[in-house]
Amino acid sequence: MGAMMTLGLNIKYPDLFAASWVVAGQWPSAQAAPLTGKNLWVTVSQGDTKAYPGENAIMSVIEKAGTEVGRAVWDGRSTAAKFAADVKAMAARKTTVNYATFLKGSTLTGDQAKGSNAVEHNSTWPIAYTIEGIREWIFQQHK
Repeated sequence: MGAMMTLGLNIKYPDLFAASWVVAGQWPSAQAAPLTGKNLWVTVSQGDTKAYPGENAIMSVIEKAGTEVGRAVWDGRSTAAKFAADVKAMAARKTTVNYATFLKGSTLTGDQAKGSNAVEHNSTWPIAYTIEGIREWIFQQHK
């Protein structure tokens, strides 16, 4: 529940962190207003039936309040070099929020992809947390 804790802390204490990384998270969008203007990097799979719609709703709330959101769609099967290039390109836009979604199904591997009950929530983390450059972006942010 790291993403929920990240969202909850940023909403309750909006001045605590200079930046945060939300991976496959969800929170009621009606409470998302304090995220406006926050430096966030958000990654989620388009096949995650709860976190993806939830993150889209949060992005809508903060965009309507004036936050600039950079968006990209990535293939979860990309190479480390491709992900690093994707991060660099996204960070170069200098948006307050970087919202990268993985193509539906691209975070699932082998037997996961074959099952009718494939869940793309848990399969997002092992990919997201290996992507080079996102942590560096987080640590470069200032209040």
